Amino acid sequence: MRLNENLVSLLKDLEGRVDEADKKIINEALQDVEEDLVSVGSVHSVRTLGKRLREQSSVGKEPENADHGEAFVTASVGSNEDLDILDEDLMRNREARETGYIGQNSEVQWLRSVQRQVERGNTDPHGQRRGPPGASLGAINERSDALHERRQNSRPGSMRHVTDATFYLDSDDIEIDIAVDPYEMPNPGTAEKLFNCYNDTVHGTFPLMPANFEDQFCRYIQSIRNQRPYHVPPKWRATMNLLFAIGAKYSHLTGAEWRGDERDHLIYMTRAVQLLGLKDTMAFIAAPNLDRVQATGTLAFYFLVIGHVSRAWIMIGLSIRLALALGLHLRNEDPSLDEAKREPLVKLWWCLHSIECLVSSITGRPPVIANEDCTVSHPQTTGRAPDQDSSASRQASRIRTSYSPPRTNASSSTFESGRQSTGESHYFVTYIDLTLISQKVLLNLYSPRTAIQSWEHIQTKITQLLKELEEWSKSALPPEDHRTSSWSHRPDLHRERFLLKMYYWSTMILITRPCLCRIERRIASESERSVNFNAKMAETCVYAARQMVRLLPDQPDTGFIYSQGPWWDVVHNIMQTMAVLLLEMAYEGKHLAEEKADIITSIKKMIRWLRAMRVNDPVASRAYDVVYKILNTCAPALREQVKELVADDQDQAPQPPHSAHLRNSTLRSQPDLWNTPDVTDFLQEASQGLALPPFQQQFAGPLYPYHWSEHQSTSFAFGNPFVTSFDQGTPLVDMQNLWWHSASPANLGLDPSELVLSQQQQMQQQMQQQMQQTEFAERLDRNGEFEQAPQ
Repeated sequence: MRLNENLVSLLKDLEGRVDEADKKIINEALQDVEEDLVSVGSVHSVRTLGKRLREQSSVGKEPENADHGEAFVTASVGSNEDLDILDEDLMRNREARETGYIGQNSEVQWLRSVQRQVERGNTDPHGQRRGPPGASLGAINERSDALHERRQNSRPGSMRHVTDATFYLDSDDIEIDIAVDPYEMPNPGTAEKLFNCYNDTVHGTFPLMPANFEDQFCRYIQSIRNQRPYHVPPKWRATMNLLFAIGAKYSHLTGAEWRGDERDHLIYMTRAVQLLGLKDTMAFIAAPNLDRVQATGTLAFYFLVIGHVSRAWIMIGLSIRLALALGLHLRNEDPSLDEAKREPLVKLWWCLHSIECLVSSITGRPPVIANEDCTVSHPQTTGRAPDQDSSASRQASRIRTSYSPPRTNASSSTFESGRQSTGESHYFVTYIDLTLISQKVLLNLYSPRTAIQSWEHIQTKITQLLKELEEWSKSALPPEDHRTSSWSHRPDLHRERFLLKMYYWSTMILITRPCLCRIERRIASESERSVNFNAKMAETCVYAARQMVRLLPDQPDTGFIYSQGPWWDVVHNIMQTMAVLLLEMAYEGKHLAEEKADIITSIKKMIRWLRAMRVNDPVASRAYDVVYKILNTCAPALREQVKELVADDQDQAPQPPHSAHLRNSTLRSQPDLWNTPDVTDFLQEASQGLALPPFQQQFAGPLYPYHWSEHQSTSFAFGNPFVTSFDQGTPLVDMQNLWWHSASPANLGLDPSELVLSQQQQMQQQMQQQMQQTEFAERLDRNGEFEQAPQ
């Protein structure tokens, strides 16, 4: 038996070093002997970590291999537990259906773990069964039985459902109560500002518009100023409205003085939906084309920025399926397709892929297609020719000093244009490489298939992924004195490095998060090497979270994070970090006891940031409330620390956002922002025991001018439309029906309690919540008693 176990360990070690064909052979060989090996894993004893006393398990006797228990327990024994099991009925009500399934790599599930830990007061039971690895029916049933046994022996937390912990807005209504004319336009000045919001902050990371779109947009706006607007295709107009919607949301987050009505982004989105014909299902899916692929990808990103992540995942999946139908995932070797036409297709595919990776990391849901099934090459990093993109006049800085109209003539030299384009393309390719690593993390550590592997296999994967991440960082985040010449003359370099740095630490958190738990209480007869590895990876996870905190200024500055950071998912990054730090606090500094004070300080800092951002961001507001709810249910042993967190937070007045930061394109100097401690040696020690030109010529044909008086808007869907102060006509729309239809007669009886509050009621409720939380903190400071949390 000892020989067999050694051979199995050798095969599993070789599995990560061979090609796919040999890996398949090794997997088949391991499955053949699986039943014989897992039989010794049914014995349960506990080896504790550090200086704690060993405890003899009450179940059975010691296995023959008494120091290699990590090879005989399922890979979901870590914090990525129960990967292949759903623990709630997602069809029980409307809110559960709209929130949907949330995987174990999502920070929403991590917050549920935090809540369980703080409620129990760090009382994770010893020696509970987890089940063996393996894909056989017997192994699956054993894991299921072990789950039911653990449930019987533990007290459930108050956040029993995902809807109790989510802070995203999928259950919110996106209908508007006015009719929308899809052919209406904002005034030219507002249109340029909305377009620039997208172009300056999003396009470099997610090139959602065709390469020639900016030049066409400039000419179209000029034609409106001349009162002879061009006639543009409906799909071109739909793309423009989606970019307006993204820019409108950004203007509200930053509190721009010129921002419109709080519903304006919904109105722009509704116009695009009507122009695309999304409600006409048969027409929409009839024949995929590039226009539709581009527009649905942009709509998915819009849903992401407004906090509707489930809708974003559904829509990006539709967009990628349309792209697959057109073969964009494969290398195109058609000799009649020149490079000028092939390259935009490549960039379109990778833009969609990047959005899907980001949404999958937020929702915990699988991608449509694995990268192994895609052969399309990376985008090129060479500059564009001037005749290929007349928008080369884009300013050198992606963060403009003001929202001035874009220039329509190419005044920059060919050299400067090529250099800028090369740098922007280099950043995009670098970001793509990181998303590929992120996708590997999700598939290897958090997918249901992981449950059939052993924890030892997961440890090997974690080591490999960390090595890949470190190799990426050596080229993507070089020291200041080793920058490449193509990056060294670009003013937007600091922002790009800031974005890459945030995603770097976020990916490291994802890789090491499975080890951040009381895993020593879950694996019987674990080897010393495995114990040390788990502890080191848990430390790395907390370390990465603290480095993420260091990237942000000590005092909340919403203008900084929205202009320089990933404003489209910054709450995701903050809550990911918050969950890790709160877990370490709940473990009472088990992994980094000497850094306990710094961890508390970091949590305070993140709470202050959420409190400042909640003024204009509903997602941040809900995230702030979820954190309060968790802190309010903590065990007595943690109440002193929680009291300190809450009191410190209430002392900080929220800083209203302003547009001053939009007039300053220079990244504010942060101490040690880029010179963070290198973790290469740290990880090696642990492993011993890892503007871009988008689609061009998409909208073929010239823009034909026509007189403004000849413009005819579409007829209203309902009679007697009323006039608003906004820029459009006013028929009613029913957006909610686009996303939710009853699947059975049982769903027809709606509970009135499920009706969505009006916007005015929501605003009043927010004000009441703020008053309640202030009173709650004052009572807590006065008598130390925890009362009902503000709801």
